[in-house]
Amino acid sequence: MGTVLSALVVLAALTASGVLLVQLFVSESRRAKGAGDPARIPSPPVPAAPAPARP
Repeated sequence: MGTVLSALVVLAALTASGVLLVQLFVSESRRAKGAGDPARIPSPPVPAAPAPARP
């Protein structure tokens, strides 16, 4: 029983560290994308519906 519990604890620790590594990788890649173009101007919003046609 102790061996199974120990294996579960090790598995949980490895899973948690893997999740943290993935989060770090994602945040770093997002930060690197944003740092490449600091003066980016947002595009104008697209109207939700087209303007009605006038006769």
